[in-house]
Amino acid sequence: MNISNEFVDQIQRRVDTRARVIGDAIFFTVGSLSCARLVKKYGSKRVIVITGLVGGLLISAYTIVPGLWVSAAARFLCMLFTAFAFSALNTLILEQVPEYRGTLMSISSALSSVGAALGSFIGGMALLWYGYALVGVFLGAMAIVSAVVTHFLAVDPHS
Repeated sequence: MNISNEFVDQIQRRVDTRARVIGDAIFFTVGSLSCARLVKKYGSKRVIVITGLVGGLLISAYTIVPGLWVSAAARFLCMLFTAFAFSALNTLILEQVPEYRGTLMSISSALSSVGAALGSFIGGMALLWYGYALVGVFLGAMAIVSAVVTHFLAVDPHS
């Protein structure tokens, strides 16, 4: 009897994980595809700053909120707002120096890879030291800091 309960628990965890990943993908895709309207109406920089702030708060929220459904909703909304911010950021990068778009996107891609590697290392160490909930709070705080840095240092050519 104990073995079957463990088997059912493992299957349930796999299904839950797949549902979360599929939900993340759907919300990120919808956000990426619908971001153009926001950028057209409000400008790249404003969209990055606002959605970065909201996304950062939602990242922190879904890791510390105790309720499953509230946490899932925060996670999916986080993916939506993160997609808005990422898409608007790529638009802003492309608009900086139009004649060097290829070079700018190459530099952006290279630095994103470096950031992903450093972020994985730092996040892994923080996970070992502080646990999952605090890593989410740190990640949300970094998203908020990046929105503030973008607000003060980025130049939107269309504003």
